[in-house]
Amino acid sequence: MANWRGILQNRSVRWALVLGIGAGVVAWWQMPHWPRTKLTLPEGESIKTLSPDCTLLISQRDPKTFRGLWDLQTKQRVHVFASDDGPYPPDPRIPVHYYHFVETQTILEARLMPEGEKFRHWKLDELGKCHMVKEWYIPFRGHTVRGTDGRFYFLGRDFPKTTLFSIEDARFLNSFDCEHESSGGRRIPGALVMCGQEMTTVIAVPSFEKLIQVPTLRVRSNPNCDEFALSRDGKTLVRIAYWADVWKLPSKSYKRVEIPGSFEPNLSSDGRFLVSSTFGGGVIRPRSLWKRITQWFGVSSPNDGVARVYVHDLDSGAELGVWRDMRKGQFSQDERTLAVMSDNTVLLYDFPLERPWLRVLFVAVIAACVPFLFRGLGAVRRRLFSSKPKANAFVR
Repeated sequence: MANWRGILQNRSVRWALVLGIGAGVVAWWQMPHWPRTKLTLPEGESIKTLSPDCTLLISQRDPKTFRGLWDLQTKQRVHVFASDDGPYPPDPRIPVHYYHFVETQTILEARLMPEGEKFRHWKLDELGKCHMVKEWYIPFRGHTVRGTDGRFYFLGRDFPKTTLFSIEDARFLNSFDCEHESSGGRRIPGALVMCGQEMTTVIAVPSFEKLIQVPTLRVRSNPNCDEFALSRDGKTLVRIAYWADVWKLPSKSYKRVEIPGSFEPNLSSDGRFLVSSTFGGGVIRPRSLWKRITQWFGVSSPNDGVARVYVHDLDSGAELGVWRDMRKGQFSQDERTLAVMSDNTVLLYDFPLERPWLRVLFVAVIAACVPFLFRGLGAVRRRLFSSKPKANAFVR
């Protein structure tokens, strides 16, 4: 015990403990999670779609008729969906291309044509090559929407009726009559969001069951339509607007969770975890002194105009991670991977997230060595000056 007291009485040891512990705490708060995979697309390309298991990515490059298929494991482009329709002139009647992952190895290509819509099925073989296996045409206009069963359907809109068709044979399946005039609408995986002036209705696809009907918020982050997300199991519905309104279906039990995100919501398969983003717009709730202190340490985010992605646990309301300069996030279908994306960069993380403890420990050790480094430099300096001969004060 006496030896420990003698060691702690050393000023360099005390400074080493203070700096090591302080640097470790700051590194634990500030240091981002370490990604398993990082891919940055070439200049001019942007991310459009990610596969359900977060292993494949479709990119877009000007002219917008160019699409590339990337393998995130090898970080190589494996296929190019080059358009055979020529350049991309500013004509509203030219074809517009959309690509959807039906499964990891199956891609649905939709082309909006002047008088209808053309579809193509692409398959990815074991060698990583993409082949077209089927092509067909539907002689009327509409939109492609994913259902709660994972299949894609063709959606037509003729107010006040919304109709649903099978993509394979354009066979009529279902229809829905709008109860109020909708000035804005959105297709999300598994549902349709009908935003009216007063009420917003969320409709399940393909059953067209009314999941929820709530007053329209139209917050200033998105004045066109409220931001909703539906979990893959169809049991959790979320609306975000600088907070998260969470409904459990079919009981429609409700609770509110405080989050800073207001764009691009994405739920895990079981509806427990939520990814959201913010473009740095105005925060509508006041910031307390504690919020300002935590913002300085990087735990929460200031209103500085920087895009961020957040991950929250909806059961506890805890913030699990935050990324600067990112636009949106996505969970894999098995919930083992979290993808965080900017315009041209995707980061893949193992989920649940874990702190890089080795890096935190390395920072703490380096900080603890600083006092001993200065002490050693001081000893060398004193030795150099003491070894020089002293000049005589008087010379006869």
